[in-house]
Amino acid sequence: MSPAYGSASGERYGQQDDYRAIELVESETSELNTRTGEINMQTGNDWAPAQHLDMDNEPASETSAPASDTGRDEPAISDLLAVAEEFNAAFNTALYELEASRKLAKERSDRVEELNESIVSIKTALQEETSANQRKDEAHTRESEALNQSLRELESERERLRQLINEQQQSLDAQAGEIADLTSRVMELTETLEQHKVDSSRAAEAFAREREESNSAREALAARLTGHEALEQEVAYLREIVSHAGGKLEAPPLPNADVMSLQDEIERPGPILSASAEDCGQLQVGRPETSRQPLPGATPSQPQNTDTAPEITDRDVFISHLDTLLAEISGSGARHILMYVLLDNFIRVRDEIGDMNSEQVVDGIAGIIGLQCGSNDMMTRYGECTFAVLCSGATTDDTKKKAERIRSTVEKAVFEVAGRTLVTSISIGICAVRGSDSDAGQVISRASLACESVRLTGGNQALAISAVSDTLAVTGSNASHAEIVDRVLVENRIRIHYQPITNLKDNTVNCFEVLTRIVDENNDIILPGDFLSMAVTSGKAREVDYHVIESSMRMLADNTNPNIKLFIKLTRQSVSCHDFPLWIMSKSKQYKINPGRLVFEVTERAMKSEYENLSMLSKALDKIGCRIAIVDYRLEIQTQLLEHINADYLKIDSKLVQNICSKGRSLAKVTGIMEVARNYNLTTIAESVENPQCLAVLRELDVNLAQGYFISGPAGNAIFESHDGDAADAVANNGKASFTLG
Repeated sequence: MSPAYGSASGERYGQQDDYRAIELVESETSELNTRTGEINMQTGNDWAPAQHLDMDNEPASETSAPASDTGRDEPAISDLLAVAEEFNAAFNTALYELEASRKLAKERSDRVEELNESIVSIKTALQEETSANQRKDEAHTRESEALNQSLRELESERERLRQLINEQQQSLDAQAGEIADLTSRVMELTETLEQHKVDSSRAAEAFAREREESNSAREALAARLTGHEALEQEVAYLREIVSHAGGKLEAPPLPNADVMSLQDEIERPGPILSASAEDCGQLQVGRPETSRQPLPGATPSQPQNTDTAPEITDRDVFISHLDTLLAEISGSGARHILMYVLLDNFIRVRDEIGDMNSEQVVDGIAGIIGLQCGSNDMMTRYGECTFAVLCSGATTDDTKKKAERIRSTVEKAVFEVAGRTLVTSISIGICAVRGSDSDAGQVISRASLACESVRLTGGNQALAISAVSDTLAVTGSNASHAEIVDRVLVENRIRIHYQPITNLKDNTVNCFEVLTRIVDENNDIILPGDFLSMAVTSGKAREVDYHVIESSMRMLADNTNPNIKLFIKLTRQSVSCHDFPLWIMSKSKQYKINPGRLVFEVTERAMKSEYENLSMLSKALDKIGCRIAIVDYRLEIQTQLLEHINADYLKIDSKLVQNICSKGRSLAKVTGIMEVARNYNLTTIAESVENPQCLAVLRELDVNLAQGYFISGPAGNAIFESHDGDAADAVANNGKASFTLG
C-alpha cells in the first residue's frame, strides 16, 4: 500500500481518492489477518513435538535406553538428531518470520489506526467544508437578492432621473426659445436706445440753444419789466400826492401795458431737470411739473438745506477717498459719518415695472438724497439699489437727523413711471468712522450690517450703530461686556420681530422666525454680532437665549392661534446646558403653551463641535415635544450624524439659495440637500428668497417652506392677531418696508 494514502490531512486528494484509499487499507488489513492466522496455526502444530527435544543432544529423560543399546540405536538417533536440527532451524526461521510478521502486523495495525484517524479527520473536514459551502451558498443567495433589489431601485431611480432630465431639457428648450426671443427683443431695444441716444443728444443740443435764447429773451423781458415797475412806482407816488391834494390822477398807459403777461412769461417753468427738497413731497419722475407743492406736514420752520447738492461720485473714487481719510483720521481728529442707504423692496419694484423704468425710481431717490446732502458730503451709488454717503465734519446726531429727513421724504414721495404711480421706502444704516478701521471696506461693511439689521426688523427706518459696539474695537475686560449685556436684559432693550415662513404648497403661513434687534439707551442699534460676541465672552449668551425664548412664549400665550410655530436660534452655551430642557418644560407649564409650537435652531457647525451635547439635547426636547431645525445647512458634514439627532427641519444656507438660479454648484448642492431630507424624512426650508426666479426653482425642487423679503419682511406682534390664511395678508400690511403701484 502506498504511503500517500496515509496522509492525515487528506488535502492532496479529492473525496473519491479518499474512499479508494479506505478500501485498499481494509483489503490489506484482511489479508494481513489471514496471514497471521496461518502463521499461528503453523507454529502451534510444529511446536508441540519440539517441546520434548533437547537442543544439546542430551537424553530426553533419566529413563532413557541403557548404554548397551546405544550401538544398535545410533542410526535412529542420528536421524532423529538430524530431523531435530532441521526442525530447529525451521523453528527458528518460523520464529523469525513470526516475529517479523508480528512487527509487520503491529505496523499495519498502527497504520490502520492512523488511516482510521485520517478517515475520521477527512470525514469531519468534508462535513465542515460542506457546512461552510452551504453557509456560503446562503450568503450568496442573500447577497444576490440584495443586489437584485438594489438593481431594481437603481433602475427606478434611473427612470425617474431620465424623466427629470427630459422635463429639464424641455424646460431648457423653452427657456432657450425665450432667451432667443429676449435676445432679439434686446437687440431691437438696443437699436432703439441708440437711436434715442442720438435723438436725445440732438434734443439736448437744441434745448441748450433754446435755453440760451430763452435766457437772452428773459433778460430783455426782465429789463422791460424793470422799466414798467419803475413807471408803476412813479404813478403810484403821483396818485398818492394827488390823493393827499384831494384830486384824482388817471394812470397813463404803459408801454406794452400787459405787464402780467410779461411776468408770466418770465416765471413760466420749463421742463424739470432736478427737484428741490420742497418738491420731493410730490415728486413725479418722467414728466414736468407745472406747480410746486410743499412737503405734506411741512412747516415754515422746517430746516431746508441751502448748500449745493453733491454730485454722484464714482464708486472707486469714493472708496479711494475714504481710504485716504482713514490714513489721516488718527492724527487729525476729524469726524466722519457714513450712511448706507438701501431701497426697500427694490426687486419687487423692478419685477413689476422693469429694469429701465426702475432706474428712473433709483435716479429719483438719488436726487432726494443729494438734495439733503451738503457740500462737505460725498455720495456714490454703491450697488444696484444702494447708496453710500460720507458726511465729513458732522456728528452722529446731525447725520441721524439728515437721514431721517431723507427717509421721510422718500416715504412721502410719489413716482410716476410708465403711466403707473408708485411709492416706496428706504432703510438707512449709520456708523461712525473709527480710527481703528483698516480700510474703506470695513467701514462700509459695518454700515451695511446696520442697514441689514434695520431691514430685518421691517425696514423704512434710519438707525445708527451704538457707541457700545465701539468697545469691541478697543481691548477691554469681560466685566464691561457683562455689564452692557445685563443692562440690555434688565431694561428690556431687545426688540423682537417675526418673519413669516410660507408653505410653498398652499401658501399658508403658520411658521415664523424670531428675529431680534438690540438698542442702547439712545435707541441706537447694537449690531447683533457685536452683542452676541459680548454675551459669549461674558458667559451670558444663555441668559440672552432665555430672555428671547421667554418673550416668545409670552407672545404665544397671548395668541389664540394654536397652529403658530416659532423658530428660535440657540447659542452653543444653551446647547451644552443639561438643564435647558427642564427650564423649557417649566416655562411651558407656566405660560400654558404646547411645547410643540417651539422649534429651536442650531447651526450645521454645531452638529460637529457640540455633537454629543446636541444629540442628548435633541432627544430630551423630543420627549418634551419641541422640535429641532438644522440651519445654515451646506452638506459640509457627514450625513450619518443626522441619524443620532432628532431633527425635524433642514434650513438651506442663504448663500446657496441666493445663487440657486445660476444652475451651477449651488443648484447641485441644494439638490443633494433635498435628497438627504427625503432620506431622513426632514422638512426643508429655504431662507433669503429675494426674487421670483429663485422661488420658481425652489418650487420645482419641491422645497417645503421658504422665507425672505420677496415673500414678506419681518413684522411685530400685530401679525399674530390674524389667523391661518389671513397671516400672509397681515404680514404685507404690517411690514414697514413697502411699495404700492397704482
